[in-house]
Amino acid sequence: MSNPRGKLTVTASAHSDAEKAKPPLKAFIGPLSEYKVYLALQSGQLIQATKALATAVEAGDLAAGRTAYGAARTAYRHVEAVSGRIADIENAIDPVAAYLAGREQDPAFTGFHRVEFGLWRQSVTTNLKPIADKLAADTIALRDRLKAVKFAPADLAGNAAREVRRLAEGPVISGDSLYAGDDLAEFVAAVDGIEKPVSLLLPLATESSPDVAKAVNDAFAAARAEIGRLAGSGPAPVLYSEVPPDARKALSATFVALAGAIDRINPALGLE
Repeated sequence: MSNPRGKLTVTASAHSDAEKAKPPLKAFIGPLSEYKVYLALQSGQLIQATKALATAVEAGDLAAGRTAYGAARTAYRHVEAVSGRIADIENAIDPVAAYLAGREQDPAFTGFHRVEFGLWRQSVTTNLKPIADKLAADTIALRDRLKAVKFAPADLAGNAAREVRRLAEGPVISGDSLYAGDDLAEFVAAVDGIEKPVSLLLPLATESSPDVAKAVNDAFAAARAEIGRLAGSGPAPVLYSEVPPDARKALSATFVALAGAIDRINPALGLE
């Protein structure tokens, strides 16, 4: 056997440094629990708002219906990053006419956008009661299903990044609230909902990779600033139909950049 002489030097690698910085799994218990509480609270608000919407529709109160609709959409946007995992409920609550063969006349055109079509495009509550009642019932089912969803630590950032990309590639470019035109307000609510799970991870990310945490915060600020720029400062809300294609593309680009920043969180936390 050979017996080489010399001194063995062990140098820390970037990988070994990253391993040392990884939080223990128990560090994710708090963020996961807090996010479940957030989803429960927001789905509760969604139920209350859709009940108010159904009541307004039954009373024939167009103005109250529109107000309740806006409140319900805000709460829905707060949970949408997760509700997409429950396809049957999602398809009942949020189908878009453009993807249906019969468009607005298609029997599968139910849920939020069918109510929106009646309240804004037709400016009536007539015949909306069964649709609004079913929407209210479906939001109760959504709450119950959300309670049963199991999350892994990687899902907090992973679901958020996927939702941002979905918005960037679809609603931001083509519009989603085609009758009310209040997409910009809905995008603010969507960003709020996306930011919640991410914010629960940022204290851990700040310890392991401060540059990643800063990039995420900067990307959220940029997305909010771009929405604010398009919304303007006037008293009347800007209809999304008035936002030109190049401005939509610019907003989409900020969402894509936000998704890219969020994508860096899981590797920084050893959750790849």
